[in-house]
Amino acid sequence: MGLLQTSASDKIKLHDAARVVGKGRLALLGTEAVKADQEALRGVVQQSLLESWSPAKLSLFLRLTGEVGRLDVLVEMATEELFDEMGVWPEVEAYLEHGGQDEGIPPDIPPDRRIKALDGLAFADMKAGSDRVASWLDQMDALITTHELGAEERLRVGMKRMNLLASKGDGRGTARLIADLTPFVKELSPGHRRVFSYNVACAELALGEPKAAIKRIQPLIKEYYDLIGLSPELVMGNNAPDLEPMLKEGGGGR
Repeated sequence: MGLLQTSASDKIKLHDAARVVGKGRLALLGTEAVKADQEALRGVVQQSLLESWSPAKLSLFLRLTGEVGRLDVLVEMATEELFDEMGVWPEVEAYLEHGGQDEGIPPDIPPDRRIKALDGLAFADMKAGSDRVASWLDQMDALITTHELGAEERLRVGMKRMNLLASKGDGRGTARLIADLTPFVKELSPGHRRVFSYNVACAELALGEPKAAIKRIQPLIKEYYDLIGLSPELVMGNNAPDLEPMLKEGGGGR
């Protein structure tokens, strides 16, 4: 009947006209049923991505992830260098803006997830040099105050504000934030401390203090090497496939 069409590489797709009918039938089942089906389809697409990656499947996975409200996953992907280079931001931005809106729109997104959405937006706009960054950070601060959020959320917004001040040459403001954030870092994991040290080094570099940045970052480099079980000597001259078997089990990450 022409509902299914074959394309290149023997792939099968649904005819566009059938999509409209299918979405209409699905909508009749109600919101909860639609969300359950989206969750199920997202799991299928995720498994398929692991087995055979393609840009179209990644795009579908991102849309489904946004539709079911998994903003934490979208933020994680949007703030990773690999996904940034792949240009996935246009697929993610609208969902994060929707999820970061004022309380009650939508009402089912908790504050800790909303702050992650705003964090992703702030990250992207900082990279783009947009003047919207301050607005996202102000909204994050308001969420922290209203809902008495914890050290991790304070560190998220604080590090970005610290780097924003440093990029504007505000050394005093940067130093004040570093001092304010240090007690919160002590409450969190070693991974958070490493990320904080890296961000402070970036701020120092932006303020024209390369020696201070180098002094701060050198112990961090050694710590990361120890975590993954490698050394500069092993890395030099070896490609990623050669290094992978040498990695310490459970190493890596931030």
